[in-house]
Amino acid sequence: MSKIKKLPYNHEDGFCLIEIRLNKIQQLFSSLDPAPFRERDLDPAAESYIVHAVKDFPHKLPMKIVLFMPEAELATTDVTLISNAVRNFFAYRKTVILEDLKTLLHGGWISFVIALVFLMSCLMLRQMVEKLFSGTMAVVANEGLLIMGWVAMWRPIYIFLYEWWPFIGRIRIYDKLKDISVELRPLE
Repeated sequence: MSKIKKLPYNHEDGFCLIEIRLNKIQQLFSSLDPAPFRERDLDPAAESYIVHAVKDFPHKLPMKIVLFMPEAELATTDVTLISNAVRNFFAYRKTVILEDLKTLLHGGWISFVIALVFLMSCLMLRQMVEKLFSGTMAVVANEGLLIMGWVAMWRPIYIFLYEWWPFIGRIRIYDKLKDISVELRPLE
């Protein structure tokens, strides 16, 4: 997608414009995806540019995508088809991210249960070591069991405190993009 040129962000009628110059509409879509336009993936560079443009501005700011193309290409391109393809792509991406979040949280709960059982086992073993042994080796074993038990809790705690936040940010971006307006304009 090296031939797509990005323009600086302009504003028009209260909208921030995500402007992309194309020689052909096919540049907007992945060349590896043989599906019809309404079902095709966007080119990874185009997707990245659009997503980063949305990240650059407040979520509430209205935005639209403006595709600049040569007149001949513009005459043969159906704006409704392209607009639906872009919105369908981002709606699909939102669905994928929601599923990824659901999988992460489900895995987090499974990890939490396993880690909790392991922690309880370590604490019970620790009590047994305290009752049965004494000396330096008992202290080392006790501390080692305590540390191992809490280290096992690290991953589920990390998931529930931090790891899910980036998913929410991407969901918000894709939610905005699934309803974005797309305009086609002639190259100037």
